[in-house]
Amino acid sequence: QAMDANTIRAAHPAFVAILGQLSPDEARLLRHLVAHNDTPTITVRDLHPALDPVRGQPWVGKLRNFTLVGEDAGCVAPSLATAYLDNLARLGIVEYRSPEQIADEQLYLRLEGSPDVARLRAGIETSAGHSVQIVRGFYSLTTFGRLLLAAAVRPGDAPY
Repeated sequence: QAMDANTIRAAHPAFVAILGQLSPDEARLLRHLVAHNDTPTITVRDLHPALDPVRGQPWVGKLRNFTLVGEDAGCVAPSLATAYLDNLARLGIVEYRSPEQIADEQLYLRLEGSPDVARLRAGIETSAGHSVQIVRGFYSLTTFGRLLLAAAVRPGDAPY
């Protein structure tokens, strides 16, 4: 669409190269982000004073940026959603942000209550002196990402 007279002003020269670096599942995630704005994530950490004396941090990350967006977006390989989001961030389409801007607590409670997280929490909490820390965050479209999608997606395109 970058060649279309109506969209040429909104098309960045990098759009074609970027679109060529997206998997079909990443396109599904982008479609989902257009409709839902933000994708909440949680990171699960195992806290214990003696866990990482080299870095001086009393925690070890057990699950980084866990999200259910892969399922929500209809991805073929939903377990790869975090990797997909990493690639979209590398391309400048999405960015990771702190959670103070998301007001919907239910978005995080759904992640924290998932079976995967529950199993991980139980394993950590059964170790003497260990506790669980949940770090909330989210991915959202960048301004560049919004421009890319405005140029690349026509209204009425099928979502998947």
